[in-house]
Amino acid sequence: MAATTIAPTEWVFPQSQVRHAARFHQDITQWFDIWSVENSYERPEMQETGWRESIAEILEIVWQETELIEPSKTMMGNISQDCTTAIMALLYCPVRLGVFVGFCRWLPDTSGLGQVKSGLATPVILPRCRDDDVVPFCNGEKLYRGLEELGMEATWRLYEDG
Repeated sequence: MAATTIAPTEWVFPQSQVRHAARFHQDITQWFDIWSVENSYERPEMQETGWRESIAEILEIVWQETELIEPSKTMMGNISQDCTTAIMALLYCPVRLGVFVGFCRWLPDTSGLGQVKSGLATPVILPRCRDDDVVPFCNGEKLYRGLEELGMEATWRLYEDG
């Protein structure tokens, strides 16, 4: 029997720090403050500081990981707010990664954050279940369309339940 060798691959699933949540009047683990997951565009001014800090944190992690293994073998992804933040970091990532996989997410307003980088070349896989009762299904569709408009290679996978 012949041995099978699998090339080394690095999966990166960033985790957020504790930040203050204005809506809940307490500190919680979150990448940025958001007033409403159901309407992620409500009170966007609350999000910008967290975005800037979090994107920088994730890009630092990606830089560290791609020093250890080539970027094409580095995979990044996450779920919900973690995924949304990771996709934002991907837009500003200076290298093309192997793939990005994101679940239960949305694409926020990026107008105040500057010019996007070569992370746009990273292929993106977006599995999505229609029956998600936390993040509205339409948010995932908006993300997919938004990434396509940016010229990204995005694959949408729809599941009726999950």
